[in-house]
Amino acid sequence: PCLGVGGAERALVRLLARLDRGRFEPVVCALTGGGPLRRDVLDLGVRLHELTVAPGLANLQALSLLPILRAERPAVVHGRLILANLWARWGRLVGAKIVTEERGQEVDRPGLITRLNRVTLTLDHAIVANSRAVADAIVARDGVSRPRVRVIYGGVDPDAFAPSLRDRDIDIVSVARLERCKGVFDLVDAVARCARGGLHLRVVLVGGGSETEAVRARVAAAGLRETVTLAGEQTDVRPYLARARLFALASHEEGLPNAVMEAMAAGLPVVATAAGGTAELVAPGETGLLVPPRAPDAFANALTDALRNDERLRSWGLAGRRRVETTFSFAATTRAYEALYDELLA
Repeated sequence: PCLGVGGAERALVRLLARLDRGRFEPVVCALTGGGPLRRDVLDLGVRLHELTVAPGLANLQALSLLPILRAERPAVVHGRLILANLWARWGRLVGAKIVTEERGQEVDRPGLITRLNRVTLTLDHAIVANSRAVADAIVARDGVSRPRVRVIYGGVDPDAFAPSLRDRDIDIVSVARLERCKGVFDLVDAVARCARGGLHLRVVLVGGGSETEAVRARVAAAGLRETVTLAGEQTDVRPYLARARLFALASHEEGLPNAVMEAMAAGLPVVATAAGGTAELVAPGETGLLVPPRAPDAFANALTDALRNDERLRSWGLAGRRRVETTFSFAATTRAYEALYDELLA
């Protein structure tokens, strides 16, 4: 749908950079124009079509895609996220194989979109989920048989997130859109409970979103102006991860959060909610702690428990790094996508 700095978009750029150009020629089509990652796509030498579709029902008017399909004659049309998935199915008109992909549980999706998606799912040659939790959500919501849904885990480049040896002057870092579904208010409330319990913390929230000013107000109301810094949207989060002792994510729903994978690759222990695919990433007691969503008290207790044991933090961070290297490397993710394309085109 767009080229913002969300997890799905950044993962797309990583895939474009690694696809075997001797076998595949990627072309990107974004429903909207612009976006912080637009330059990244173009710098990779990838052709980019920007449709500048207006919000609302215009998102469902895919006629502007048809001339692009006729000109490009793609062998595969791969949609990523629900609106792009609906548009991608028009690729059937030019004989393309259709891959659609979901990367979140989408509990608040509008009913019309869900109905349109369910009706048109039969046009897909492959359905991809980025975690088992997302695959289960697709099956339950859309009436798809489980064998039709393939899980391709997202991944990160461990070398790009090598653990830092510098001093850690941030106690807690969180990277997330400042939206209610990301649990940002729960996180602020949890930090406030930690502070009342006597912990002196430095907390940095990295990300922008529609709730930015509301989060700032919650921070002020809780007396945390000297404790919590809102760093805003960042295209490169590594400098913040390098300075942190602990990564926190209080989401209410997730697919497979790139932010958690990047934190683990950077050698950070993780305290997070057991939302969606997060529970497939974090091994409790081994790489961090998991707590239920929407439970600020439990989150505060987990943060306090974790931060009071530096040796355990280091152990969890090293274990998380190893877990990313063995299970969630983007090299394996790229191979899985290439194998899927090969299978469809055989």
